[in-house]
Amino acid sequence: MRWIAAIGWGVRIALCCSASAAGDAPEKTDVFISGTEDYHTFRIPAVVLTRERTLLAFCEGRKKSRSDAGDIDLVLRRSTDGGRTWGNLDVVHEEGGNAEITVGNPCPVVDRDTGVVWLPFCRNNQRAFVTHSKDGGRTWAEPVEITD
Repeated sequence: MRWIAAIGWGVRIALCCSASAAGDAPEKTDVFISGTEDYHTFRIPAVVLTRERTLLAFCEGRKKSRSDAGDIDLVLRRSTDGGRTWGNLDVVHEEGGNAEITVGNPCPVVDRDTGVVWLPFCRNNQRAFVTHSKDGGRTWAEPVEITD
């Protein structure tokens, strides 16, 4: 099956399963919805499929506004049924509690040989970090700065 990621009004992600050869209509599921989960806005989505066929949908969780700078966390939802349903929102990384620190620009990559999910991201758009998960996105290693 082929997967298509779409952004609706820049605040939510819809994952649609492309129609099968039998002509089934695509299914749509909202993954991130603004104004929920104590976040004002969700932006900058990224989706990967693990070796175990789990979908990982990452996004910036913007707490106070839709501004590109501010108190922004890196969040994730997991789906084990092809995107029909999604688990609870997990915070992959946040800094400073309510401090105006931007954590974002997720760029996940799955190592098909090892199954490790690598997740580079930025802090205040000036410093680069990477974390990884060896269990399909359930837990994440302490981020390591890779800014050169």
